[in-house]
Amino acid sequence: MAKIKLSKEQIEGKPNIPPGIYEIRLDGFKCKKSKNSESVNLNPVLKVTNDPNGHNDRVVFYNANTNFGPGLMDMCHGFGVRMENEGGEESDFPGEFDGPADKPEEWAYTGPLTSQIAKVEVVEDDYNGKKSMKIKRFFCAVAGCTTKHKEDLIGA
Repeated sequence: MAKIKLSKEQIEGKPNIPPGIYEIRLDGFKCKKSKNSESVNLNPVLKVTNDPNGHNDRVVFYNANTNFGPGLMDMCHGFGVRMENEGGEESDFPGEFDGPADKPEEWAYTGPLTSQIAKVEVVEDDYNGKKSMKIKRFFCAVAGCTTKHKEDLIGA
């Protein structure tokens, strides 16, 4: 009979990446309803890329809630993509989420954000007594942008 052995790192997980400026890649979304079911957390799958310190493919958290328009705008602009109909009465999130409207966990995204790279500032945040790394701000990559972007998306 074989024994399965796990190292301390496998059990505890890797230590957090240090706070700083990183490039991240959007690999997709893992949507789910918010706790009160009145909005959707898009939960983009964001991974560090092009990092000279060996942190490539480490996940960085950003929930991107549909009720927080400035955060959605900043994320899109960070990836160099404008919202659809931007500047009109209503702006649309770029791309589409296919699936049952009442089951966001089944949605599949197709659109221009997939595989794009953004520059972000990552900071350590305390969530329910546990330290995690979160995106504080996105650096706008839209040429000629005049939008006033948030400097602190965590405390917004």
